[in-house]
Amino acid sequence: EALRVLAETRGGHLGKLPDLRHLSLSDCEIDNEKLTELAKVFSRHKLPNLQSLDLSKNRISTKGVSKFIDSLSRKAFPKLSAIQFGEQMGFEGEEGRRGFSATLGALQCLARCKGKLLRVSLQN
Repeated sequence: EALRVLAETRGGHLGKLPDLRHLSLSDCEIDNEKLTELAKVFSRHKLPNLQSLDLSKNRISTKGVSKFIDSLSRKAFPKLSAIQFGEQMGFEGEEGRRGFSATLGALQCLARCKGKLLRVSLQN
C-alpha cells in the first residue's frame, strides 16, 4: 500500500518513484498475494530507472513468482537487470531450495518469451 501511494501521480506531477534505481523489499513478510499486488502497482506506475529489486527473505513460492511475472506489463521495468529471491522462508532443506532455484530459471525463460523482464536475471 505504501509503495502504491508513493507511486501515484499528483497534480500533473510524476509520482515520487521515477528516479528510483534500487528497491529492497527484503525481509518484509511478502507472500504470493502481496507480490501479485506489487506487480499490479508496478504495472500501473512504471519505474523507468529501476535496476535492481531485492525480494529475498520473504515467503514467496515459484507459483507467486509466476503470477508476479504474469501480472506485469511489458514496459514496467525497462532498465531492470536483477531480481533477487534468495532465502525464501518455508522451503525444507537443500532439495527444496534447489527446486526453487531450478524453477526460477524456467520462469526467467518464460518471462523473456512473453516479452517481459527481457534483461532480467532472476537470482536465488
